[in-house]
Amino acid sequence: MSIQKELASLITEIYKDAEVKKIDVDNFLDIYLPGIHSAKGSHLYFNTAKDTIKLGFYCRDVEFIEKVMTGSSSLEKVSNGIRPSNNPIFVNPRDAIKEAINFINCINGNDQNKKQKKENNSELNHNPEEEIGFPNISIPEIKNLKIRKEQLDYYFEKWLAPSYLFNQRDGICGCLTEWITVFNDNDFAPILGKIEIENIINNLLENKAIPILQNAPVEVQNELKNVWWAVPLCFWNHFASPIFINKDGFYSLYTDNFPDNIRIEMIASWESISELEFEYSIDCSDELDDQPNVNLLLIENEQNQRLNFFELVDSKKNQGSYLKVIEAIYHIRKETISQSKGLPVWKEGSGGEGVVDIEKLKDLLNSQTFNNIIRL
Repeated sequence: MSIQKELASLITEIYKDAEVKKIDVDNFLDIYLPGIHSAKGSHLYFNTAKDTIKLGFYCRDVEFIEKVMTGSSSLEKVSNGIRPSNNPIFVNPRDAIKEAINFINCINGNDQNKKQKKENNSELNHNPEEEIGFPNISIPEIKNLKIRKEQLDYYFEKWLAPSYLFNQRDGICGCLTEWITVFNDNDFAPILGKIEIENIINNLLENKAIPILQNAPVEVQNELKNVWWAVPLCFWNHFASPIFINKDGFYSLYTDNFPDNIRIEMIASWESISELEFEYSIDCSDELDDQPNVNLLLIENEQNQRLNFFELVDSKKNQGSYLKVIEAIYHIRKETISQSKGLPVWKEGSGGEGVVDIEKLKDLLNSQTFNNIIRL
């Protein structure tokens, strides 16, 4: 994937109104952000010449530029626009995106440097946690979900953590149904620490074992048959929903007519995936390094189309990642996926993997569980 495509993917994931105007044509990636300035000619740009990244905002509205410059001490004016002070250079797209978010905040009148100076002058302490919070998730009416309000509240309390990236983010559709309360059950979905997750992953990799969750909801088993893994709550595209995997790929609750007709659908097949990568602690503010509550599982197909799954965990409680286990299962299954491409059925066992039935998730912490592996 090109640098420009990676930058565009990250920006459009964060800013839902972003529209890519030019990409991989020359050294400049141009992205229209109507939330900053409505004029079609205005745009955020990334200069990717010589494998480095610089950024700025092109705009010919002189009055707008002057107003922005008056409200920020972190920007400098250039011909037909503005850019971050000192024109910083980046080689890592994610670092450039962090700067872009700060840059856009400054344009929108939220210059943290200026705010910090003002607070210091007033002898007020800056509290980074004021900038983290929760997304605004639209959900179907409780009466239609057939879930008691306290059950739903507990589900979100258990599986949501505050973050900078998703703070007050709108436009998220909660694709939920009555059986999501299974994630309130600590036998099926306990809160696991980082060490526990790493121990589970090590056990799976060492034994080349894929779990089958015998206590998965019947409604999910009816669709997927053998459920390999479940992530209680993920954010992908503009949806918030649980994610499941089986031998065929990724599934989620989904609808194209929210809040009606919410159903389980496959959203990505294993054989379509060319890259899969997990990353701990996606963080988009240098000031919030002590709040790394967002994890990311990224999948990409052969057409360079990407799908990002975000998971919000509480790092202060040392909470582990359910998403990370999917990466391990993918590596266990990868050889079979590769050997089966183009075939009508799976060429089972090509990677030497097996399956093991699980009644409780924490059984995966017990080495004796893996005495019962069935090789495929």
